[in-house]
Amino acid sequence: MITVQLSMVNIFWFRRDLRIHDNPGLALAGKAGQLLPLYIFDPKQWIGDPYGSRHYQFLCDSLEDLKMSLLEQGHILVFRVGDPAAILSSFFEEFNVGALWASQEVGDHCARDRDRKVTQCCSAVGIQFEQVPQNGVIQMLENRDTWARQWHNFMLDDLVTLDAQPSSLIIRSDAMPCPTIFGLSGERNSNIQKGGRACALELLSSFKKTRGQHYSKEMSSPVTAFEGCSRLSPHYSFGTLSVREVFQNIQRKRKRLRENKSSHSKAWARSMNSFSSRLRWHCHFMQKFNDEPRMEFENLHCGTRGLREECFNEAFFESWKQGQTGFPLVDASMRALKATGWINFRMRAMLISFASYHLWLHWVRPAKHLASLFTDFEPGIHYPQVQMQAGTTGINAIRIYSPSKQARDQDPEGMFIRQWIPELGSVNTKFIHTPWNDPGKVDDYPSPIVDESHARREAADRMHSLRKSNGFANESKEVFKKHGSRARVLRKPSTKSHQLGLF
Repeated sequence: MITVQLSMVNIFWFRRDLRIHDNPGLALAGKAGQLLPLYIFDPKQWIGDPYGSRHYQFLCDSLEDLKMSLLEQGHILVFRVGDPAAILSSFFEEFNVGALWASQEVGDHCARDRDRKVTQCCSAVGIQFEQVPQNGVIQMLENRDTWARQWHNFMLDDLVTLDAQPSSLIIRSDAMPCPTIFGLSGERNSNIQKGGRACALELLSSFKKTRGQHYSKEMSSPVTAFEGCSRLSPHYSFGTLSVREVFQNIQRKRKRLRENKSSHSKAWARSMNSFSSRLRWHCHFMQKFNDEPRMEFENLHCGTRGLREECFNEAFFESWKQGQTGFPLVDASMRALKATGWINFRMRAMLISFASYHLWLHWVRPAKHLASLFTDFEPGIHYPQVQMQAGTTGINAIRIYSPSKQARDQDPEGMFIRQWIPELGSVNTKFIHTPWNDPGKVDDYPSPIVDESHARREAADRMHSLRKSNGFANESKEVFKKHGSRARVLRKPSTKSHQLGLF
């Protein structure tokens, strides 16, 4: 039963911001009057790609944590299941609603369509829909000339928190729905990272104290990255941590390191500098997607349209998806990702590069498949990054990763390969990266599905020829004008700054 209150109610609608600390929209909503915290399980989000059981598991962990945090502040988190516009309309009828509040979200087409409908719903009854910035992404940005400076200023602003205020609202809450309602697995996967702010803070603490010392060296190899990377990426994606609070945390660490001149501190300083720069690149790519959401479906550079769309090889795609391409590091990376929901950036880039160049697959379906596997899937980063690796932005260097060279560089002893490809467990280290050269036959591991050198050369020729075509350079200038980094506003970036991914 609902008891209607005469006082003004401010609804805060949680989406990708599952925290009470440094949640600007939530803090403002709490100050504006009686607060009604709300989370809506939208069936449209969960039925079909790209979201699946691993994302739902992380979400539910995070919501349980959020529910307890709100309770400590005197607030009840209300759950509803159904269409957001319809559910919010029912709240507008039942309560004297002052405003609907939410954090700005850089969402995919489903999220944008949802927000359009909610905006129309609010307009129809004269209720303001306030969407508050939370991560340095700027709406209606005219150009990129001042973005880096504005982002930096936002990151240095004071953190905010929700004031404790016991709620007088009495309102029922739906139970958190079982994943099987949405056709998802009800079994918990222990290999997937656990969600919730408490876990996020533990990761941040251990990264700052011990794990992050050699981050700049360990992030590229899958042998060391699982421990050496922060592993905070899903927490950014679901919003259990804000990028701003992590940035300020790391800035304090860097300040202490500058005051300490030991060799031990120098290693730490390099790693924290590298990590800090990636926080900015994290938001840089989200800004790109915010400004050009068609990147979810269309090649950013007009001159690359039609490049691969008409020649999709289904057999190659299936082999790539299953980790059965015959290239050990590619297959080990895909299998590790399927099992754990995470792989480091360099391996992500290699997976897309291999699919785009060696297999000559149009990026849209590989991107959707990877999104379904990444627990930390963030649309605003994922699609610009995929297009960058696929060579369809027109402003980034053509990156054709050699899977054999990457294997020798990043897994020289084959430790990671043997962990995820047991079929190669007995192969001599001399042949672990090229098992097709092993005199002893490996019966249950496939031969390479393409000739690496030939496929690479053919892809490079196509790409370089395209970039020399009439009008390509002029279009590239326009793309850069809108989306190119102006990082030098702050400082000259390292040549590796583009290699952030989801770290």
